[in-house]
Amino acid sequence: MQIYNGVDCIKLVASRDVISPGLATAPQATLDELRAAVEEAHKLGKKALAHAQGHEAIMRCIEAGADSIVHGFWIDEECADLMVKRNVFLESTNLYVRGIVDKGAGDLPDWMVQKAVACWQDKKKNFRMLLDKGVKISFGSDAGVPYVYHGENAKELAMFVELGMSPAQAIVAATKTAAEAVGLGDQVGTLEAGKVADVIAIEGDPLRDIDLLHQPDAIKMVMKEGSIVLTRPSKTSGTAGGVRGTRTS
Repeated sequence: MQIYNGVDCIKLVASRDVISPGLATAPQATLDELRAAVEEAHKLGKKALAHAQGHEAIMRCIEAGADSIVHGFWIDEECADLMVKRNVFLESTNLYVRGIVDKGAGDLPDWMVQKAVACWQDKKKNFRMLLDKGVKISFGSDAGVPYVYHGENAKELAMFVELGMSPAQAIVAATKTAAEAVGLGDQVGTLEAGKVADVIAIEGDPLRDIDLLHQPDAIKMVMKEGSIVLTRPSKTSGTAGGVRGTRTS
């Protein structure tokens, strides 16, 4: 039904969540149910992404053939090894957890904050393991959960760096890897001839300061599909480099 209604990807729910009551890692859909949904998505050329937390739910999704694991909280080495072997992406949503840890006390239920704290501690321990094993980590936001708002999702890049990525790795996760994860790697994600020209110009060096990428004043130009849709004055020149609204091929 979702494909009939025109969706680009199918997202499955294989476990509970940090913000849902009860055990966050409790599995929900069975392996047979997940496999059936993944097969239907793939038959019609759609990617199958799976919300999964904890060993059992994540392993079920990998075994079912899911293309990406969304969140992947409390992921372990066995899951990571199988994801690498089967080329499964991890859409890591770290800002989501960190926001609840930093701001949730007294504002959100205690059980939610406690689960987020436990999850963040696990992330700090295991994120480097995922990088070392070569898990393909893509950018995600889960905007709409507490303290994560549409338009501010670039703050996730700082979480990647804090947990062990270099700034360059974080940028690749948000561009090239994210495009590949949703099946758009041949269209967007890298600066190459023939791809859609979605580009931003930054004042400053995000390889030295990743926070520049979520500061509106640092973003001096936005190009969408080859057309410039936004410019802001430069602090040094008073212009945005003399760019014009021309379209690239």
